[in-house]
This record gives sequence, C-alpha cells and structure tokens, in this order.
Amino acid sequence: MPQSNQFSRVSPGDVIWVVTVRAGELFLLGKLHVGEITDRSGAMKRLGKTNVWGAKDFYAIADRGTVGPLQQISVHDLAKEIRFESANPETGKLTLDDKNKVNAGQLQTMRILKGSSAGLLQERWQS
Repeated sequence: MPQSNQFSRVSPGDVIWVVTVRAGELFLLGKLHVGEITDRSGAMKRLGKTNVWGAKDFYAIADRGTVGPLQQISVHDLAKEIRFESANPETGKLTLDDKNKVNAGQLQTMRILKGSSAGLLQERWQS
C-alpha cells in the first residue's frame, strides 16, 4: 500500500507504475491498480491493521485480486520513447545525458503517462 501526498491526483481505476532510477538506469518495479484512495485512518480500518506506516495524507489501496509481486525490470531501453502528458513537448519526455543516463530528479513528481507509453510498460511487465 503506497502512500504519498501526490496521491491527491489519483482516482480509483487509475494505474500507478512504480519506477526507480539506479545509477542512471530506469527500472520498472511494480504496477498498482488503484481501488481506493484513503487517509491513514481509512487505510488502517480497511486493512484491519493498527501499524500502518507513515503520516501521509493519501494512501492508495489496490483493487482486490490485482496485487502481484514487485519485480525489477530494466526499461532503460524504453526511456527515450516514454512520453508524459504535457503542454510542452520537451517536458513531456525523459531527458538522457551524454552517457545515456536518466536523471532521477525527472521522476520525483508523479507524472501522467501517455497511453502509448503505458502500453510499452504493460508489454514489458507482462513479458
């Protein structure tokens, strides 16, 4: 159950793709089908636990039956193809440096993937 104040922008039915950058390489770690967004109290009640970690305002709870194991899948070869919703084409893509590395700062804020990019991640996730 991930938590983030950025989840104020997430709704049930959305998909959250969890990625990370390690040594400049982009990895796909997980996929969460959002079933519910709640606060800490709601998360404790929903999960029947009192030890829900953190103090964030928003918790994403997965749709029942959609939870799978975390993985570490390199998607670095897709980095130049990934596009985000943006009015500016330059900010709608990941920038790689001269050594073909991704600056992790580009992913500090949750961003909305374009459908074609979500499709690329889905294909890789399933393979």
